[in-house]
Amino acid sequence: MVYVGAGEAKDYEGVDITGKIVILCEASLGFSNFWLGPYAQEAAERGVIGMIVIHPFPWPYRMSMGAGNINIERRFVERQVPAVSISALDALVLMRHLGEGKTRAFIKVDSALPDVDSTVLGGVIQASRWPVERVAVIGHRDTGYLPGANDNGSSLGCILEIARVLGKRRPLRTIELICSVAEEGVSPGALQ
Repeated sequence: MVYVGAGEAKDYEGVDITGKIVILCEASLGFSNFWLGPYAQEAAERGVIGMIVIHPFPWPYRMSMGAGNINIERRFVERQVPAVSISALDALVLMRHLGEGKTRAFIKVDSALPDVDSTVLGGVIQASRWPVERVAVIGHRDTGYLPGANDNGSSLGCILEIARVLGKRRPLRTIELICSVAEEGVSPGALQ
């Protein structure tokens, strides 16, 4: 294993990482490594065989191997390496071992993608004048980790307040309030 800081191109300069597992550290308390694809491609192009990302929270954080592009043809990078995110607490042990010269490791990740049921919550405030024309207010809820108010409890709060205030009125256009799970899109059939 080799520690390479934030995993940017400059962090690899002069470092022997071919055939090794690199350790990256999230640079801030934000989510700058959420779109892990570009980091995985950078590592793959340099001969890395695996990647461990240290997240600053005391629990592991899920990241996406996407590139962060909305354009579906460019959503994922061409080259990737296996990657796993570990918590800051787990990183203490890992970095201690690395400091002691224990630089050999392997990555084993057991994961599952179970079928789950998700519920899209919605409501409609009927229009008084143009009922076919709709204004959609959409938010998602995925507060499995902090800060839930930012992602995205605030949208649910806004939707509830809009429902409270406008639910007593008859707007000119129909208002549709939709609260989906995580960042999933809402299928057109769900809106009817």
